Amino acid sequence: MENNHELALSEIKQLLQSNNQIETIKAMKAIGSKGEQAIPILRETIRSNDDLSLRTIAIVVVGEIGKDAISAVPDLIIQLKGTDEQLRMAASLSLVRIGKGSISLLKDALLQTEDENTLFWCSWALAMIDASELPKEAISILMHKEKHTDNIIEKTASQEALAKVIGNTLN
Repeated sequence: MENNHELALSEIKQLLQSNNQIETIKAMKAIGSKGEQAIPILRETIRSNDDLSLRTIAIVVVGEIGKDAISAVPDLIIQLKGTDEQLRMAASLSLVRIGKGSISLLKDALLQTEDENTLFWCSWALAMIDASELPKEAISILMHKEKHTDNIIEKTASQEALAKVIGNTLN
């Protein structure tokens, strides 16, 4: 059975390297069904694939695997620090889906960056995972973004995170 599994992963890996985007997307969905065993291939795709759409799909699939994808958290944090908005949003959502195992690296990322977008998406993810873990500085970041952004996604995300913070203080 192990050999069949390795063969399937090998075939999927070949499809990921294909120039046919439809086949590549099918491969990504198939690999996600392998759960934790798929993480190495997904991480490799996130780290090294030049196709932003494929990297985004790999990030989303990691999130769908959930807490078993904890080994991918460092790769997701790197995506939060990148310049592509779609990758940052997908990474932050996947970190939320992974859950509490993401908290310590999210807190570290808050301390290690000055980039406004990275700070915002780290703060959002922390609030969504566990608002009690959110440092006061992160609350200020969320409040600032809510007041000063024209981006409807960022505005809504900041309001959602701040609502979690308020809910946490009421409990």
